[in-house]
Amino acid sequence: MYAHLIVMALVTALGAGLLSWIVARRIGTRWALALPVLALAAMIVILARSQGLGFHDALGMTATAAVFALPVLVGAMAGILLHLLTKPKPRQDP
Repeated sequence: MYAHLIVMALVTALGAGLLSWIVARRIGTRWALALPVLALAAMIVILARSQGLGFHDALGMTATAAVFALPVLVGAMAGILLHLLTKPKPRQDP
């Protein structure tokens, strides 16, 4: 019953990982960290606007947003980690 949700989460994680790897490779690791932060912030804003929540419900809303943004967070961190592991080492000339 949840197979389509699992497939969607995996595809989202792979897409975010690929995008973060490309951004980290081209621009730098700091800019690649913007993707998961923006995903989490966007999910918090979307949930807040759709449910009309006040400030007192912020903790539950943030936890729910973290669960929904988790595939993007995991994929982005995997892409950045892959970039850091495969980054060429600088040559040291004697």
